[in-house]
Amino acid sequence: MSSLKLPDADIFFNTSRRTRFPVKIQEGCDFHCAYCIVPLLRGKSRSASVDDILDACRKAIASGFKEIVLTGTHIGQYLPGDYRLRLGSLDPGDLSDDLVSLVTTHPRVCRHLHVSVQSLSTAVVGKMGRSPEAMNKAVGKLLEVRKVFPFTGIGGDFIVGFPGETADMFWETLKSIRNIGFSYGHVFRYSKRPSTAAVDFPDQIDEKEKNSRSVRLRAVIDECKNAFVNNCIDVPQRIVTETDDPVTGLTSNYLRVIVPNAAVGRNVWSDVAIADAKIEKGLCRATAL
Repeated sequence: MSSLKLPDADIFFNTSRRTRFPVKIQEGCDFHCAYCIVPLLRGKSRSASVDDILDACRKAIASGFKEIVLTGTHIGQYLPGDYRLRLGSLDPGDLSDDLVSLVTTHPRVCRHLHVSVQSLSTAVVGKMGRSPEAMNKAVGKLLEVRKVFPFTGIGGDFIVGFPGETADMFWETLKSIRNIGFSYGHVFRYSKRPSTAAVDFPDQIDEKEKNSRSVRLRAVIDECKNAFVNNCIDVPQRIVTETDDPVTGLTSNYLRVIVPNAAVGRNVWSDVAIADAKIEKGLCRATAL
């Protein structure tokens, strides 16, 4: 596997207003999903060296960033200081017992899993050229996480209207989203990409039906997010403040909060609790602890 060279991140440290620092540990993909053009655009999977990653993390921590986000097309599972780590997008096959244990118990790792499931129908996943077995195992892991660690943020990427996706297959995805209790999700309508296998698949879904399913899927995800937020009321959370007037920030389990009447600087730790289940402009109201 060829190596990925990290760009020199020093230029961001003194000028950036961000509080989270992204470190791309991997790029490209060796999978060939039927809908995806990433392997053609970004090439084969390659990873940054451990030394380069640690060097970038040390520089970010020394510069005052409180949260490091490990990002990539398919991040693998590869530091004293005042920081926490958040994992970026994961493939269902990445959800090993060790990784789940790390996310749910390690004091420096955010209680947050984002899994690129694309669909929760085994038939659709198979049509996509992905692994139904890996998806089924991931569903089992996420159900276990939700039961044992109920305050863990669980998000995902979803594609609706993939060729051959029937109403029953779509319903299977909705059912699993509810069962797992996703706290958020990114929804995409399938669109043809040149040079991908799915371009010539039969049973293409018309745009009106794709739009309808997209609206329905987002509504179900919103229902689940509201239930998750309601469950998190009065649960102590720690945020890295992103703005100071008003104070806003991101919890470990990936809830964006606003803390009215708080007087806290930017890019510092602040202990809060969700005050109610209402979400306005993507923000949950919280109180300082």
